[in-house]
Amino acid sequence: MKILTTITVVLSVMMMVACGGSDLDYDDFTDHQVTTYFEAETMEGRYILFYYDSTDDADQGIKQELLSFFQAFELLPYYFLDTSSIETESSYFGAYDEEPVVHVILSETISESYIGEERIRTFLDTYGNMELSYDTFSSQTKQDPADAIVPGNGDYLIYYYEEDCADCTTLETDIWEWSFRRYSTDILFIDGSEADLSELPSNLVILTEGAPLLLVMDDGVFHNEYYDTVESIRTYLDDHLDCAIIANDQTLDYADFADHALDSFDDTLTISDNLHFEYYYSPYCSHCNSIKIDVLNFFHRLDDIEYYLINASAATGLPKIDSFRGVPALYVIADNEVVMEIVGSEDIPIFISDYCMGHIDLSEYE
Repeated sequence: MKILTTITVVLSVMMMVACGGSDLDYDDFTDHQVTTYFEAETMEGRYILFYYDSTDDADQGIKQELLSFFQAFELLPYYFLDTSSIETESSYFGAYDEEPVVHVILSETISESYIGEERIRTFLDTYGNMELSYDTFSSQTKQDPADAIVPGNGDYLIYYYEEDCADCTTLETDIWEWSFRRYSTDILFIDGSEADLSELPSNLVILTEGAPLLLVMDDGVFHNEYYDTVESIRTYLDDHLDCAIIANDQTLDYADFADHALDSFDDTLTISDNLHFEYYYSPYCSHCNSIKIDVLNFFHRLDDIEYYLINASAATGLPKIDSFRGVPALYVIADNEVVMEIVGSEDIPIFISDYCMGHIDLSEYE
C-alpha cells in the first residue's frame, strides 16, 4: 500500500485569527528575517522567499493568512525580507513593486513565483496541502538500474528501496523531504520491488545486498561509498541538506600524496611562503583513520591552495608549532606562521565541509 506523507498546515491558527485572536506580526519570525536582496537570493537548496513592505497597506490584506501559514510550515526553509528599508540595492530576481511576492527558489533560481494577494493564496493552498510520495519523484525513478548510471551528471545519489522493507518505510519522510529540496539531478531512485536486477551493471552489483541503500556516485562511477542503515542514511542526508554532493574515492591512501609529503618537521612552516595547509597524522592513530578518506578526498580536490602532509610518527626532528599536541591536526599557514588550527576528528571534518561550502574565506591571507 502506498504510504503518503501529508504536509498539512494547521488551520486552527488561521481560525483563531479570523475570530479575533491575537494577531501575528513579522517580529514573531525574527529567525526567518533577512535584510538584503543579496542575502535572500544567494542561498543554496530549495527555499521560500517573501518580499513585503511593512509600510505598504497593500501587504496587510494577506499578512495574517500568510503568517499563520508559516507558523506551522515545515516542508521548506522560508525567509522574509522587509523591502521598506532597502533604498539603493538592486534585486537579481526583481525588486518589490507595490505588491507582496512569494518566490520558491532553487539554488539562486526562481522555480515558482506568486505576486499579489490572490496568487499568494494559491501558493498557500498548494503548499498547505502538499503530499509527498515516491510518485512526486517519478521522473527520477529508474526501472532499469543501468539508466541510473549517468556519466556527465556530476556527483549524485542513488537511493535503492523496496516496498516491503521496514527500514525503507521508516526513511520515507526523510528521503522525500530531502529530495524535494534538491535538484532532480541530485538523486535518482530505484524501486527494488519493480526493477529488474537480473543484469546489473558492475557498478551496481551492491544492490543485491538489499534495501535500503544510498549510493554516492562520482559522475556515474561508484567508488564504494554507500550507506545502508537508517542511522547512517539520516546522518548523510542531514550533513548534506544544503551543500554539494561530493563523492569520496574510497581507494585513496597517503602514498598517493607523496609529492605533498614532508619527511621532516624542519620543513614545516617554511616549506612555502604562500598560504598553505599542513596536515599532521599518523597511520597508527584511530582518530586519523576515522577521517582519512574525508581528508584525503579534500586534498585530492583542492586546487587553489598548497597543502602538505606530515606523518608525525615517522617525521624526523621536532615539531616547530608550539601548540602541536597530537594528531590529527590541520593548520592553516600564512607568512610561515599558523593563522588557524583545527584539531581532532570532529572539528576537522566540520572545517572541511564549511570550506567546501564557501563558508570559510582565507583570501585575507593570500
